[in-house]
Amino acid sequence: MTAPSRFIRPRGRAARRPQLLGAVGLLVAALVAGVAMLGPWSGGSASARDPLTFRIATFNVLGDVHTMPGAHDDGYAPARIRAEWMADVLDQIGSPSIVGMQELDDSQLQAVLRATGGQYAAYPGPAIRNGIQASMMWRTDTWKAVERRTITIPFIRFQRAQPVVRLRNLATGREIWVMNVHNAPRDYQGQRDTAVAKEIATIKELGADGTPVFLVGDMNEKERVFCKVLTKTDLTSPMGGGVNANGACQVPSGRLRIDWIFGGPNAAWSDYRMDLSPLKRWVNDHGVPVTTVTLP
Repeated sequence: MTAPSRFIRPRGRAARRPQLLGAVGLLVAALVAGVAMLGPWSGGSASARDPLTFRIATFNVLGDVHTMPGAHDDGYAPARIRAEWMADVLDQIGSPSIVGMQELDDSQLQAVLRATGGQYAAYPGPAIRNGIQASMMWRTDTWKAVERRTITIPFIRFQRAQPVVRLRNLATGREIWVMNVHNAPRDYQGQRDTAVAKEIATIKELGADGTPVFLVGDMNEKERVFCKVLTKTDLTSPMGGGVNANGACQVPSGRLRIDWIFGGPNAAWSDYRMDLSPLKRWVNDHGVPVTTVTLP
């Protein structure tokens, strides 16, 4: 509703109660002063002690640059159409409230935000970086971004910024960090080693005050990245596996892929799936990992 353009003078009984209005004004001023003395929200409310449950996914959407005429994946539909199908995929995997996305160019991200009906905000948003970018997307009815930053990792010929976002849950006030990355592909193992080392250092920094940290993305590695993350941080994976009493890495059973979700230290995982549905296959050439996580 549009705010009135001028002050409207009260009439009737309200106009005859100046003493009452003055008293109400004093009471409001006292309440505001009291809140100011308490300082900013500190996480001490009852709801902030409740378990926090949410759904999180990572989605390499197959960049428009790869599906243009003459490109190696030009058998796929144009990016705008695939963005609409992506919105349908998100619906069918339970409308995750946090989605790490990779390979989005400017027009793709704008199309995804439109196709999802304005339910999501994104960082870094539609600003393009070196032709392909990673962006974090979160539902605005569930989360508020309270801090945004990036880390820079090598990616073939570029140094690329990867988003790191501190999110506050609107229902409980609890906060988490989420980092979304796209590490270098194919035979660029040295670049992946550099990137993962920086990502692990960032996880330790972000979680030093006890705030839960989540790492999602297309890491272009399987066993190697899993074991690095689990042996050098307190994160776990919804796929299973872990670190035994001797500190040795135990890789999850089943087929491993290059798209991962990690979180911790007390994350309880449920309903994990790697979406490979027929609809998803029209969108991209990756699986889409998605899971529900509960923080105690």
